Amino acid sequence: MVDRCKSKVTAKDYYRHIRHFLANVDKPIQQIGIEDVREYMLRLKETRSIAHYTNLLSGLKSFFRDFLKRPEVIDGFKFPAKEIAIKTIPSRQDLARFYLALPDIRIKALFLMLASTGLRLGEILSLKLEDVNFEKRMVVPKCHSGETKRSWVSFFNKETQEILEQFLKVRYKRSAKLFPIGEPDLKNSWDVARQATGLDLQRKDLRDWFADEMGRLGFKIDTSMPSKEEPQKVC
Repeated sequence: MVDRCKSKVTAKDYYRHIRHFLANVDKPIQQIGIEDVREYMLRLKETRSIAHYTNLLSGLKSFFRDFLKRPEVIDGFKFPAKEIAIKTIPSRQDLARFYLALPDIRIKALFLMLASTGLRLGEILSLKLEDVNFEKRMVVPKCHSGETKRSWVSFFNKETQEILEQFLKVRYKRSAKLFPIGEPDLKNSWDVARQATGLDLQRKDLRDWFADEMGRLGFKIDTSMPSKEEPQKVC
């Protein structure tokens, strides 16, 4: 988190992957060599997704190269090419059906924030009240400290504002977070809507829908990372 400027979430992921690797190799760290890594990664390549393989390899590179100062063990391993997946964008009608089937005003407000801002679920759940200008309907996330993700200013629409006002009346007041909602509550409400509508809607689908809708309306969404010399770009 300090030396490599990784986020807390990434650091925890690396820690978990490294522990799993060491438990499977089951030998002193000083004796681990290229063949041990190759055998372990081969099993993963045959059983896990490219995303999982890439994340684990990142953790091992950070561990051997940056922490143990033994780059010869890991530097020869390359990252696989990313999978190309064709995305299916949900229609407005499907989103409306799913939204109406959500049983909780808290989840309804969260749903509309995801769809109208284009932010990731983690970014929305990390929002504090001070990160939202309710008068201007503006959101300024401050949740990323790592190198791989950035969040710029975004805005939500009037429909979201109206539901947020209803939600704020019943919101748990002692929390600094805008949405003090746990994963079990979110999952249960989402499952209710899935069963009621027959739609297998994922939370990330709302971000894809937002990007598609902005493109249809003629707005260019810049999701690239600026260099240190470039000014930060706002959607």
